[in-house]
Amino acid sequence: MSRLVLALTLALLASCALFPTNHNGAGAPREAAIEPLQSERPLVALALGGGGARGFAHIGVIKSLEAAGFVPDIVTGSSSGAVVAALYASGRPARELEEIALALEQSDLVDFALFGNGWVKGEAMQDFVNRMVDGRPIERLPRPFAVIATEAKSGRYALLADELADADVVIVPRTVPTRMLDFEQKESNIAAGETAGREAVPQLREVLARAAASRAFDRGK
Repeated sequence: MSRLVLALTLALLASCALFPTNHNGAGAPREAAIEPLQSERPLVALALGGGGARGFAHIGVIKSLEAAGFVPDIVTGSSSGAVVAALYASGRPARELEEIALALEQSDLVDFALFGNGWVKGEAMQDFVNRMVDGRPIERLPRPFAVIATEAKSGRYALLADELADADVVIVPRTVPTRMLDFEQKESNIAAGETAGREAVPQLREVLARAAASRAFDRGK
C-alpha cells in the first residue's frame, strides 16, 4: 500500500493545560484494534498541527483542498488541529466547518478552573466535540481519525522536525499573530489557510501523480 502524508503545520505555541478529569465512566474511550487501510491508489493523510486560535487556518486549507478535488482518506491532529480533524472526520465538509468556526465563541471551548495558573478543565471542549460528532466514538466516524494526546503536567504537543521530514507535502499558512485564545482573527486566519492550501495544490498533484506512476510500475514488473 502506498502512503502519502500531507502535513499541515502551524507554528506551535505553548497551550493551556487541561485540568485532569475522570474519564473512566460509561462513556469513556475504550481501546480498539487498529485496522490498516488497503487501497490500490495512494492514500492521502492530512496531519493538522497546533497553534491555538491560529488553528482556524486549518479550515481554510481544507477548503482549498476540497475545491481542488482532494478529500483526505485519513485525518489526524494535535491541539487545535485535533478539534478541526475530529469535526472533519465526522463527515462535515469545509463549508460547514467554516460556518461553525465563524459562529464559535471562546466560551464554547474554554472553561478555566478556579485555581491554578492557566488551567482549563476541558469539559466545555469535550462537550462541544461530542455534540459536533453526534456522540460517536472515533472508530465509528466516517473517515479514519487519530488524535495526538498531550501530557497535561509537562505540556509535551511538539511536531518534531524528523516527523515533518517524513511528510510529502508541508503547508505552512502565513497566519496573523494572535494570542492563544484570541478568536478575533478567525476570518483572517481561515483566509491565510485557504491561500496556503491553494498554493500547495500543484505540488500535491505532482506528488500524487508520481506515487501513482510508481505503483503502476511496480504492478507491471
